[in-house]
Amino acid sequence: MKKEKKYQRYEIIKPFLDGKITLKEIAQNSDVSYPTLKRWVKSYKKKGIEGLDVKKRSDRNSFRKADRSIISKIESLYKKNKEKTLLSLYDEVKSSLETTLSFNTFYRIVNNLDSYLKNKSKFLINKNIELGDVYIVKVFLSYHFVNCNGQKKLPIILLAFNASTLDFIDFHIAFDTKFTSSISAFLREIILKGAENYNISYLPKEILVDTSISIPKKVKEQIFEKTEIKILDFEANNKEMDEFITYMSKDLNKTFGEETDYETFHNFFKNYSVFYNLEAKTGLSEKNFEKLNIFLPKIKRKISNYGIRINNRFYNADFLKDYIGKILHIIYNPINFTSLKVYNKKHFIDEIKIK
Repeated sequence: MKKEKKYQRYEIIKPFLDGKITLKEIAQNSDVSYPTLKRWVKSYKKKGIEGLDVKKRSDRNSFRKADRSIISKIESLYKKNKEKTLLSLYDEVKSSLETTLSFNTFYRIVNNLDSYLKNKSKFLINKNIELGDVYIVKVFLSYHFVNCNGQKKLPIILLAFNASTLDFIDFHIAFDTKFTSSISAFLREIILKGAENYNISYLPKEILVDTSISIPKKVKEQIFEKTEIKILDFEANNKEMDEFITYMSKDLNKTFGEETDYETFHNFFKNYSVFYNLEAKTGLSEKNFEKLNIFLPKIKRKISNYGIRINNRFYNADFLKDYIGKILHIIYNPINFTSLKVYNKKHFIDEIKIK
């Protein structure tokens, strides 16, 4: 018989409670992060074994628990202001309530008012997916030109959803369906945001990617070999996701004309996604975090007196003086270019922070 989570957690922290090992040593030898272990110990000391029980998100399935007066207020506001964007309606509702209301709950209530999304897809019902086990990437084309580096381009939007709840997780703006290092890095960002939002330290089992994004078989194999995450092609034919995109497209049409700049366009989607980013209590374990480097580009560079050259720019740090003339490996995030991780073959040397 499978042990309850609280007993599994107790067995993990027991060596620390018995004074045999430190929490940092446990973190290094398990898939549980140090902050999570500290939280478990604190909960155990306060409430005993029951303090280690799994706590569900307070806003999960909150649509069913929403107060009738809240639903009535949303219904009245929505029917009178259908010309407004969902984001502006949400802000108005949120400011008038004494209780907390997530955008996810607000969106589901509005959908229900329009008689949409009464049922999940057969895929989701039959698979009985655990929280954080599977993410879905859906693609749609926007017909609002974006001015990017002096050129007008039609953007392709990648939207990420948690398969077990269909919560919107994150977005990425591309201008081609070709698989790039930026799209690969986006898959990594989905995993990190999911871990933070849902307070989980493990990696997902699958990422289902819209078939319009063609990911090479070799790349999928390399990712699975390193992380055991399956990257699968998926025809994302799901009513709830489709209706979410319909609402988002309506908001786009209400917000923009035929053309806009990249930063404004990016901030539009950022405003959508921020409502889903719950306050993070923990994230992936260090071991799992390192595994995700497989999603990031890894390049070789010969170190010069000026440092490391990437895209015609030099990045330097004091520790590089010891490696002038040598070839080192560099890992960086192309969609969040804030640091360079420097390796001598497989040995991590140090990190260069980019201002």
